[in-house]
Order: sequence, then C-alpha cells, then structure tokens
Amino acid sequence: MKQRSADPNARIALLIFVAAKVLVLWFGVQAALLMTNQTLPSNWLEIWHRWDSLHYVSIAQDGYQATGPAAASLVFFPLFPWTMRIVAFFVRNPIVAGFVVSTVASLIAAMLLYRLAALDEPATRAREIVFFLAIFPTSYFLHIGYTESLFLALVLGSFYAARQEKWAIAGITGALAGLTRVNGSLLLPALAVEAFMTWRRTKKFDIRWLWIPFIAAGFGVYLLVNKQVAGSFFAFRVYQRDVFNHKPGTPWYAMYDAWLSIWERTPYDAIQVGWQEFLFTSIAIAVVIWSWMRLRASYATWATLNLLLWTSAGLLLGAPRYVLTVFPVFFCFARVTEERPVLRSAIVIWSLLWLAMFEALFVANKWAF
Repeated sequence: MKQRSADPNARIALLIFVAAKVLVLWFGVQAALLMTNQTLPSNWLEIWHRWDSLHYVSIAQDGYQATGPAAASLVFFPLFPWTMRIVAFFVRNPIVAGFVVSTVASLIAAMLLYRLAALDEPATRAREIVFFLAIFPTSYFLHIGYTESLFLALVLGSFYAARQEKWAIAGITGALAGLTRVNGSLLLPALAVEAFMTWRRTKKFDIRWLWIPFIAAGFGVYLLVNKQVAGSFFAFRVYQRDVFNHKPGTPWYAMYDAWLSIWERTPYDAIQVGWQEFLFTSIAIAVVIWSWMRLRASYATWATLNLLLWTSAGLLLGAPRYVLTVFPVFFCFARVTEERPVLRSAIVIWSLLWLAMFEALFVANKWAF
C-alpha cells in the first residue's frame, strides 16, 4: 500500500526516532563526564570522535594519503568523508560536518524504513520496526560521525525504489551505497533476486532491470581511488591484512575464534570481543533463517550475504555494529513480539541496557565496536 505524508504512524515513528536521538546524545554527555571525570571539550561532539571517525575526518580534511600512518585510511570508502568535506565548507568543522551528515541521513533512514515496512506490514507494526531500530544496542552509531546512517539510508532507499519499480533510482542509490561501504555491492544480487521474483510472477522482462548492474559502479569508483592513490586497484587489501587484521577465512572459524575469546581473554575482551561478537552474530544467523521463511527473498538475500561477508573476514570484530544495517532484524523483532508482551519487554530491556553500556564505553574511548 502507498503511504501518505499525513500518515499519523509515520509521524509517530519519526518522533520516536528523534526522541531516541536526543536521549542518546544527552546520555553520551553524561556518560563522558562520569566515565572520564573530566570536563567536556569546548566542542562537546569530540567525545564521539573515536576509532573510525578519526579516519573519516582525516580523509575529509586531507584526502587519502599514499604514505605514512594515514595511508591505512584507504580501507575506508569515500562517499561519507567526501560528503563531510562538502558540509565542512559551510560549517567549518569536519567533526560537526560528520554529525550534520549523520543526522540528516539517520532521519531519512528512519522514514525509509517505515515506508519500506509499510508496503507489507500494518502501519502500527511498521512503527514498531522503527522503534526497534531506534533502541538497538549499537544504534548510537546512527547519530555520530560514522557511515551507518548514510549507508542505511542508501540501502533502504535502493530497496524502496526497487519495490516501487523505480529501477534507475534503485541502481543509482545502490551504487552510492557501494561507494559508502564494501557491503553496499551486495545490493546487486539482492535486487537481482527482487527482479527475478517479479519475472517469475509475470514472465515478462523489464528493460529497466539493466540498472541493477550499475550498483557495481560504486565499488568500481572505490577501486579507481585505490589506483590513483596507491597505484593498485586492490591496495586496500594490504591495509586490511596488515593494519586491521582482516584476512579471508571461513565463517565457522570466525565464530570459533569468538567462542575461544570468551574463555581465553581478559574479562573486558571476553565480553566485548567474545560474548558480544558471538551473540550478535548468532542473532544474525537466527534472523537469516527466519527471513527465508517469513520475508521477501530479496531481504533474506541481503541479510544472508551481509552475514557471510563479515564472518569471512577472519574475525568477528564489529559484528554488533554490522547487524545494525541488516534491517530484517527489526522486522523480525517487531513480528515475533507483537503478541508476546513478555518477549517484547525482554528485548526492549536488553536493547536499552546494552545501548547505555556500549555508548558509555564508547565515549570513554574504550572499544565498543
């Protein structure tokens, strides 16, 4: 069904998301004061300037570098820092620019998630799907200088355009997703499945489906950046291996490594690198299985390929954050809890507790994905 701008559930979903955004940022300030026992910097947004954000700001300010420590930033895809650089021209601060981009993109992502869900779900359930996104334990990444909000907006925009049979928009938006993160290219097989399911129903070929391969252009531009900066289309693989310890491996090895971390590492790493990585990957596995039984094949394809991608990197580091853009998770949460108030309460409490914990650790400059 088509959604109108006057849809009250859409407005409620957006208000819920905005309220969550405000509370997450406010809580981050309180957590930073408590965890560090120091006054905030003059630009309080700097409490979020951690880990990957350092690379994005470096690229936004100085571009990619061929030598020196900054050369490792080549593993980070360019669309988000390029967008930051444009916004920084007006706001004069790359950290603030990152927040502006993420704020706008996250609001778009929330509305696109609602509208995509509302194509198949009752309006109240679509609203619930946005709610589960807003409170997910790693949802704070949607509000800070990371790629999650921009990437999720582009992914959802590509799927939504495909569902509306606007294949040119789906292909272009998908290409932009592929220019934002490596898994953006997984939209190509996912939307190919969407087109195939349509063909199987109608037995007619739509010439506009030829926009689907255009999604690969995003990754192609990234390879050209590698060639221009480092002289090789695949220079990023060297930094992935040598700096970030990402090496091809089997999914079961990555799961086994996380399981060993639970028992062999220090308590902090046992929880963060062991239990949490193992748990969130297990949730993703369960959602993949559920998606093939309950959701569209294209959505299930997206969830499956994302899971295989991050579990094939030799280690699960970052899995709780990667799950954030596997949007079928929120469909699953909303559906399975609809008539199970106890289960819904359990998931909501779990989400909020770990959202607070992860966020507090992050602003204290401790590893939190």
